[in-house]
Amino acid sequence: MDLAFFLQLAVTGVTTGAIYAAVAMGFVLVFRVTGILNFAQGELLMVGGMLIISFRGAGWPLIAAIPATIALVFLLGCAVYAFALGPAIKRGTNISLLLITLGLSQIMQGLAQLGWGSDPRYTPDFTPTDRPLALFNVSITSQSIWIMGGVLVALGVTYVVLERTGIGRALRASSIDPMMARLSGINVRLVSLIAFGAAGALAAVGGLLLAPVIGMTYATGSLIGVKGIAAAVIGGFGSIPGAIVGGIALGLLESIASLISTGLQTGISLLAVVLVLLVLPNGILGDRRIKTAEGV
Repeated sequence: MDLAFFLQLAVTGVTTGAIYAAVAMGFVLVFRVTGILNFAQGELLMVGGMLIISFRGAGWPLIAAIPATIALVFLLGCAVYAFALGPAIKRGTNISLLLITLGLSQIMQGLAQLGWGSDPRYTPDFTPTDRPLALFNVSITSQSIWIMGGVLVALGVTYVVLERTGIGRALRASSIDPMMARLSGINVRLVSLIAFGAAGALAAVGGLLLAPVIGMTYATGSLIGVKGIAAAVIGGFGSIPGAIVGGIALGLLESIASLISTGLQTGISLLAVVLVLLVLPNGILGDRRIKTAEGV
């Protein structure tokens, strides 16, 4: 095992971890604003993957298919809050809201199975090449570059929105001190709606970038959703930078675990969560106390 071998493991781990980070950021964003752990987040990724496959199958160019996919899943995320969770927040308990998201997850899987079937669906790499890029004896596929670059762009857009726009300031204010945000005149319901939409957009980015790499099925989102939750917990549930760190760390751990057996990857994710929580109960970058805008 030489240096190139370990660099190859690192590239694979970072590529996988970038997808986990995008999903984890969606979990964290929603949780910080509403206090809801949205178990349908993985299904939003699955829908994003299925949509990009459908659009490309219909002959759409990437320049149209990518923004259309992100926009539609953003609207789907908004709909999840507006029609299912929003009306239940004031009357529901944490457990009931959790069960609603689990139910939505199953409903979305069932509808996806009806619409797209049970067989895996595929789409070509965004930039098909005869052979991968070779850098320092490390092979990097064109889709890996798309994944890492696409997630970096998503992170950059998220940063700019949160730090440089009015809605971003409202999101941050609602997550930091919800009572003060309400007293300042911030419409917390609208902020929560946008948080769900933004989480959907992040999931869509992960799904559309992942679609050329794996066979996308109606059940794909469940497993990746679990990995996203694991990444968020490792990084510190409630910390967006922690979600990024947790996603990359989890991707690297799984890449190393694949040396033993690919079947160990999911077990490694859960084991990593347990070990991190034993040593760092709040995760790597987690807050000690998280307030939520919805007060649940």
